[in-house]
Amino acid sequence: WQTGVEPVHENQIVVELSGAYHGGAGNDVFSVADVKYFDGAGAGVHGGAGTDTLKLTGAGQTLDISKLLNVGGHDKITSIEIIDITGTGNNTLKLSMRDVLELGHENVFRNDGHTQLMVNGNAGDRVELSGMPGLTSGGGWANKGLIALNGQAYTLYENAALHVELLVQSAVSTQLT
Repeated sequence: WQTGVEPVHENQIVVELSGAYHGGAGNDVFSVADVKYFDGAGAGVHGGAGTDTLKLTGAGQTLDISKLLNVGGHDKITSIEIIDITGTGNNTLKLSMRDVLELGHENVFRNDGHTQLMVNGNAGDRVELSGMPGLTSGGGWANKGLIALNGQAYTLYENAALHVELLVQSAVSTQLT
């Protein structure tokens, strides 16, 4: 018996020129080779329940999360808790505090009442991290040093006033802009 709906898979390969992808109740991984996929009119990655990962599989990619949120009244990316920029070469992730607040969820990785997002990657990968423009004080990130999580080292960036944290795998270089 067929419902006509594509079944949900835990690992989905996102291809250019296709519509939106949706996760299920589990921990889903969405693999994107080229960020140009998001330029498509119906393009999007929507994780659903669980701890979901958007994984860049290519090289030389720059993923700018701000350009994927509130595009024509819609978000092209939702319910993604981990962004993996490891790929096959050096990739860059551009992320603002507003992006982390909109995309992240409370207590995903640490039970401290903060909205959290995680970035995985390796040497050569880069995160360009910006604060919250318009706040007279307290709109920036503070580097809280290294923490261990699931046997991996992460640099913890925090804004205590807004209760937000970004965990960046320690091999990834992070530039505060």
